[in-house]
Amino acid sequence: QSSARDLRALVAAAFGDAFRAPATLANHEWRRAGYDVIIDDGSHVPAHILFTFTELFPMLRPGGVYVIEDNAFSYADKPTNAYGYRVGHRGGIGRPTTDNAVERFKALADIVNREECFQDLDIVIFSEAIDRAVFQVAFVSGLVFVWKKTAAQQAGLAGIPSLRWTSHADGPALQEYKRFLEAGKHVGEAAAP
Repeated sequence: QSSARDLRALVAAAFGDAFRAPATLANHEWRRAGYDVIIDDGSHVPAHILFTFTELFPMLRPGGVYVIEDNAFSYADKPTNAYGYRVGHRGGIGRPTTDNAVERFKALADIVNREECFQDLDIVIFSEAIDRAVFQVAFVSGLVFVWKKTAAQQAGLAGIPSLRWTSHADGPALQEYKRFLEAGKHVGEAAAP
């Protein structure tokens, strides 16, 4: 597993002695500069993946990509161990829990796809700021890619007036989807790693 020390050593090797990496990744210099790419190759525990995404995605620069590796433990539907952590008590395909990373990112894809027509929906997956900043969500074997909108995409979509198709936007399918998402909110919030 990677650490901040490993990343500092990699940056120093790439940029030489002229580059002084800050002592921690949470350092003000790193936060101000932002990141073009963030790769989460952490504990692989779904709750940790969600916590890390919520904390780090805001630091991604516009147009950047966030990559999550090894998310298979979201599919564990019975208790098991993942690198010393207990998982599986809240997972499984289609189970709407706050600790199921894959299902949360699937829901985020729904938010991204409805934005141009239904900007006013009251469904929030991570936070309003994060949800509105996402341009694309893609799934590849064992990986999730989340692209942040560029400044032009952010400005362009902000200029589109919301099409208020309330009869369609508030129909029975949407109400069922909201109940599906709400069911996960009562299971427990993602724990810090």
